[in-house]
Amino acid sequence: MGLKAEVIYFFLGGVLIDVDHYIDYVTRFKDFGLDGMFEYYCDALHPTNRGSKPYLWLGIFHTVEFFACMYLASLIVPWLWFVMLGMLFHLVLDIIFLYRLNVLQDRAISLI
Repeated sequence: MGLKAEVIYFFLGGVLIDVDHYIDYVTRFKDFGLDGMFEYYCDALHPTNRGSKPYLWLGIFHTVEFFACMYLASLIVPWLWFVMLGMLFHLVLDIIFLYRLNVLQDRAISLI
């Protein structure tokens, strides 16, 4: 596998981890627009709205259990390792962002 494919898998993992945001938005509002989803989540993080919107819900793709499953799957399908690394990179950026907003403690990291 060349570096090009590895970078693509890493990028896909970093982007596709947020599909759980989209699923949550669509099931809540029956709206398939990306604009509305981004507006909803950005608005929910605004300090005046904290507590009025359930932003820090349980994002299935952001949990320890999902990462454990991805790790196990990557032992069978090696390119999934790069997808998982992209997801992990995204998660670290999320943690830094939420820490700076002082809402890190509200983030669910496990299904349990």
